[in-house]
Amino acid sequence: MTQLLQGVSHENISASRWIRAFGIALVSLLIFALALAAGERAAKPSGKYTRQLEVRTTSQPGEASPWHPVVLHPAPVYRFADAGRAPLAVFRHQFDQPESAEKLGLYLTWKRRVAEVRLNGETLTARTPVQPPSAVGGFDPVIYELPRDILLEADNTLEFHVLGTRMKILPAFFVGPIEDQFAAYAWSRAISVELVVASIGVMLFVILLCAALPWFGDERSRARALMLLLVAWSVRNLSFFGIDALLPGAAQQVFHYQVTFCFLVALAWFASAWTRTAGPPAHIYRHVALGLSVGAILPALIGDSGTVFRWLFPLESLLTLAVVAFAGQRFLSYSSTGPASRRYEAVLFCLCLIAVGVDALDDRYHLSLPFSSDLYLTFYTAPVCGLLLALASMTILVRQSQRARVLTENLNQVLDRRLANQAVALRAGHEREQAATRARAVLEERQRLMRDMHDGLGGQLTSLLVRLRRGRAGHEEALVEVSQALDDLRLIVASLDHAEENLGIALGGFRERMEPRLREAGIGLAWRLDESAAARHLEVASMLHVLRFLQEACSNVLRHAGADSIELGLIEKSDGLLEISITDNGQGLALKTRAGRGLKNMRERAQRLGGTFELRQTDHGTRVSVRFPAAERSTD
Repeated sequence: MTQLLQGVSHENISASRWIRAFGIALVSLLIFALALAAGERAAKPSGKYTRQLEVRTTSQPGEASPWHPVVLHPAPVYRFADAGRAPLAVFRHQFDQPESAEKLGLYLTWKRRVAEVRLNGETLTARTPVQPPSAVGGFDPVIYELPRDILLEADNTLEFHVLGTRMKILPAFFVGPIEDQFAAYAWSRAISVELVVASIGVMLFVILLCAALPWFGDERSRARALMLLLVAWSVRNLSFFGIDALLPGAAQQVFHYQVTFCFLVALAWFASAWTRTAGPPAHIYRHVALGLSVGAILPALIGDSGTVFRWLFPLESLLTLAVVAFAGQRFLSYSSTGPASRRYEAVLFCLCLIAVGVDALDDRYHLSLPFSSDLYLTFYTAPVCGLLLALASMTILVRQSQRARVLTENLNQVLDRRLANQAVALRAGHEREQAATRARAVLEERQRLMRDMHDGLGGQLTSLLVRLRRGRAGHEEALVEVSQALDDLRLIVASLDHAEENLGIALGGFRERMEPRLREAGIGLAWRLDESAAARHLEVASMLHVLRFLQEACSNVLRHAGADSIELGLIEKSDGLLEISITDNGQGLALKTRAGRGLKNMRERAQRLGGTFELRQTDHGTRVSVRFPAAERSTD
């Protein structure tokens, strides 16, 4: 059952894709037909085509063939096949002057190969510019004024002298109010000239826009294919303005077909690249374009412009229809899936493809519009659709750029929110880390203090307690040891109190405690501190070692030196080390050798500070010092 449902679903999807593609093709055809009918009606003067004329050929002056009837061909032209290959043909039209008071004019849909126009034997002068003939030029409409002094009330005769060899061709024409003809001429120029020029300008702008924008991934191939197509389309449009007029006839034909072949190859490549469908690699398209361009030269080497036309015109028609079918299939398949915007793209591109195909079919089969049998195709539609292609492409690019900008803004907002959340998380993590660091520092300091108090105070008091219980310690000895324990406790507390302060302030606190005891013993205290050294900070453990070092040194002076003055010094050496020293004027080293335990303690303090201990005798006493690495200066 599941497989059956999947098969039905797949068939429904395929059917819906076909229906959607058929609808897009039908809408494109309808839009193109309506737009083409509106343009042709605007470019057509009021009135009807003359259905039948007379024609005769002229081989030499004074020699002419009999008059032959000729009817309007759907091109729309009047065609006469001349088996005698006379160089000139005269087409004749007779008409009566209308009763209207408006000025009359002759509207000739194009003037290619029309050498002269006469009214009642008088040569007429064109009121509008005449485009010089070229491979595709000479097809602009031309207006002649019919002067009233030449017109007759009845049986007026218009003669058209047409050049040619085997086939004599006269374009369709109208006789009517000249003001109405100028309005039709303006519309024809707007469609076949102004819009073509505008399309070239817009296409060049889109080319520059595509070249300036950054492209990534498969969008790069789409942009390159679009730029190449617009370049080929622009050159093709320029060829309609006679840019090859200076070339000889065969060279004009070769140039025209080379441009057309390159344009068709670029159109096929664009269809594959834009729809992201599998197709030949880009170098294959280049090789095909090069081969067709070279092939267009071969007929010119073996014949004249007529030979080039007979060989390359069928090839151009077949290749155009094949490329249009290939590109149409690509765009219709592309539009049948994906977002609705693809339908819009497909309709625009299908309009351009239909215009290219209709131009090729009309050149060969002379089409007329289905809405009116009297409304023929008189101008090329593909050059005008170049404007549609450029505008559509630019619209799609702007839409994609807008969508990319909105997507970028949304991504930036998401990133901003994520960064804000990450910043909050990082700040909270940093605060937690700081709290954990502080907690670890407090725990480590607590453990260190507990070890110091257990090993120092605890051991000292425990030893004293045991000796007192056993009667081995006297009252005076107990007083001394309890006093030392209190001093050690005060040092621990002092190291904690001055943890956030510099070394100078910590030494000042030590002086306040030690100076009264020295004064009671008759010892004066001199103070010599270097400001740079006093600004240094120490950790709590290092600060405690410094204070204990000083405590031990002062205790040795009180016990053994017999001095009446000491000097405490703090300096910063040139090598960056701090030096703290105690100098007394006592009895010297001879009597201090018994104080070995105190000196050992000071050496241990120096080692724990990462420094060195020095003991030496001076001229007037003894000097002990410790040197250790300096810490940061205070910013206070």
